[in-house]
Amino acid sequence: MESMKRENYDLLESIAKPVLDDKVYYMQLSSAGMMDLNVEKVMDDSYAISHYGTLNGDAMADPDVEIKVDLIHRTITPVAYQNDYVGTYQRNDSDEVEIELNEFINEWLKGIKNSQYKVTRILTDENEFNVSDNPKELLRFCRENGVGHLAAKQKNVSRNER
Repeated sequence: MESMKRENYDLLESIAKPVLDDKVYYMQLSSAGMMDLNVEKVMDDSYAISHYGTLNGDAMADPDVEIKVDLIHRTITPVAYQNDYVGTYQRNDSDEVEIELNEFINEWLKGIKNSQYKVTRILTDENEFNVSDNPKELLRFCRENGVGHLAAKQKNVSRNER
């Protein structure tokens, strides 16, 4: 189980390194045809990874997973899983549940990594960067913080648009 916890840490780090490095407390990533991915630092070692949709105007977790991150040992331990669309809430209260949640996180993060998600918004204590308002700053931030591969490509601006 420890090897999967480390693999999950590495997968999350490839997607949300600035959150793990405490450079930002929130990142949103988007991919065409997919729900936005949210990664948020909740408390000191507690993080949330989620997709949210809407149903009848209500936000719906699909899923929302709370994890504990051990930065020293580079591991992730799932705490809870919620999926509002199927009415599921599960706490990590046994070895069996922990194995099941680690396997889910592993497959989910691999899928996210392969789905060409791009960073669209980040929040720090001082700033907000988003792809629609300041794409160059977002690109710079991503490159400087280990997730340049997730930065949205800059469109060439024609001379008429300058």
